[in-house]
Amino acid sequence: MSPDTRPSLLLRIRNAADQLAWEEFLATYEPTLRRVLRSKGVQSADADELIQEVLLTVLRSIPTFQSNQRVGAFRRWIATILQTKLLDFRRRQKSREDRHLKLAQRSHPDDLWQVDSTTIEDLDKDLDLQLEHQIFFQATQAVRNMIH
Repeated sequence: MSPDTRPSLLLRIRNAADQLAWEEFLATYEPTLRRVLRSKGVQSADADELIQEVLLTVLRSIPTFQSNQRVGAFRRWIATILQTKLLDFRRRQKSREDRHLKLAQRSHPDDLWQVDSTTIEDLDKDLDLQLEHQIFFQATQAVRNMIH
């Protein structure tokens, strides 16, 4: 069964000033997004930038997010944001490479999908797996802290 972000946390992060809610959200999603990006070959510094872009989009857009009670809707929404940011990143990367090689030529719209073939389904599955790992890690840390 896929992990789902608690609806109560999603309601709380709608308030940008709720620092505890955002700390909890970030403790789960920052490492999850990092592992997904690293699995896609994104270097650490670039992953940091992309994570900030994704989180800023979440911060700005969460007030209008509607799950309509669909299981996994929030994770799918995050996967969509991540795919958009990753595709933009790959485009910028390709553009820099083209300029560097003095091959700057305009891409055709059909060429954009050749930049990165990562689908929403792939990202959704990756997020699901990495979110399970992160929740397990957080649970084991909590147990360790209770024991010690």
